[in-house]
Amino acid sequence: MELARRVTEYVLRRHPEVIAVAVHGSTATSEDREHSDLEMFAITRGRTETRGYGTIHEGIVVEVELVSEEDAIREAGTVVGNWPMSADGLIHTVPTHDPEGVLPRLSALASNPDPEKLARSAGGVLTSMYEDLCKIRNFLAAGEEPLARVMCHGFALHGVAPFVAFLNRQPFNGIRNVLTKPRDFAILPPHFWEDFPRLLAVDGETRDLGERAERLYRECREILASKGETIPDDLSLEDKLERGRSARTP
Repeated sequence: MELARRVTEYVLRRHPEVIAVAVHGSTATSEDREHSDLEMFAITRGRTETRGYGTIHEGIVVEVELVSEEDAIREAGTVVGNWPMSADGLIHTVPTHDPEGVLPRLSALASNPDPEKLARSAGGVLTSMYEDLCKIRNFLAAGEEPLARVMCHGFALHGVAPFVAFLNRQPFNGIRNVLTKPRDFAILPPHFWEDFPRLLAVDGETRDLGERAERLYRECREILASKGETIPDDLSLEDKLERGRSARTP
């Protein structure tokens, strides 16, 4: 936090348009370790030409993103693919400069996502999970086990983790947060704790990992199907495309 204060002083000197600065990520939640990075953002009045700053200081990666107040308000109230991480970054912050009280307003917006949009996002993640599952199947069929193992990790990291977050309306600031806070997830696939950590760590024989991915995808789909949030297989192609239509975001 001492380093964060020094970064804040620099940003305020360099950018008089900055109205708020905050720390997020593991440092903000007191879960940082010796080699954790320092993640910060600054809110500006109006847009600035600088997108952010990044460097390594005394062995610590320092990253500061600059975003306008207008963009921050819009993004805080929007559910997008990286919502679990972006929302957490606004909800769990340590302000280092906020004389106008901007940060609590952003936190309130991020804490109340649209339930329908979250449900649709879970469905979208399920589709990307299936894409990765098909890649695992193809690599296994071709005998390309190293590539199948890489995809098992991606399936868990970029598919299952955000799916669970969308399903439970629960943001997280990193995979360690997912693994160590199961109390936050009321809805989980039955074999989640058997399969997810193994896939994430690529721990086990490749064929066994493939079977775990198949089971985890199937259980995730069954959860959405029970809520009526999947596209039935018996529909025509035209009906499926219509059900899968996505509107352009303004």
